[in-house]
Amino acid sequence: MDPNDAENKEVKIPSGVNQDSLPEGNPEDGNAQALPLEQTPPEERIWDEHESIQEQEEIPEDQEPAMEQAIPDEELRPIVECLLFTTNEPLSVKKLSGILENIPSRSIRRMILSLKEEYDGQARGYQIVEVAGGFQMATRPQFAPYILKLNRQKRKNPLSIPALETLAIIAYKQPLTRAEIEAIRGVDSSGVLHNLLELGLIRITGRKEVVGHPPLYGTTEDFLKVFGLRQLADLPSIREIREMFEKRGKE
Repeated sequence: MDPNDAENKEVKIPSGVNQDSLPEGNPEDGNAQALPLEQTPPEERIWDEHESIQEQEEIPEDQEPAMEQAIPDEELRPIVECLLFTTNEPLSVKKLSGILENIPSRSIRRMILSLKEEYDGQARGYQIVEVAGGFQMATRPQFAPYILKLNRQKRKNPLSIPALETLAIIAYKQPLTRAEIEAIRGVDSSGVLHNLLELGLIRITGRKEVVGHPPLYGTTEDFLKVFGLRQLADLPSIREIREMFEKRGKE
């Protein structure tokens, strides 16, 4: 192929991409900038430390192409166990699959569930929990009093009642503005919101399309981790909470 033909070859722009937003420069010269994730003006987009680059859509485990498992189960088991033991963050099957090359996701999930069943069957002091879209080792709740004694000096101050109240409102009605939160609580919530932002339990997810464009608040992945939730759908319903309080009132 003639090099001149390659240079003059028309580059087709995928449909849906705003050509005015394309960066200048040759993508092969190393100086071109990446395309923006969204066609939203920077001044209208809210970024924070909890927002990450959008990942490609994950292929369902039952639709994965067949591949020969590079590591036998007897070797894969301690590797998965070691990775779960050493991490401080939940590990998703997708992330583990990226670490364990040529291992099908379904094999990794099967190994994790096998380890979980083993720990539960042997009544060990630790367990494997599914939280915030991943898996993580954690101590069992019944041993919390002993762990608190060990880490008494490291224990953080618990959330105040106003903070828990505000956090619950955001969790169930997100995204919403400060004015909407205060309309429910009936008191100023600026200080509480600031503290929850500092703790990383909530974040600014965008701005409401009204006069002044006030920020909208929502929960973070840290919120899911702290409360042991896989996803927001795992929150108890309002009806379940009401029944729980009614039951406690009768006791």
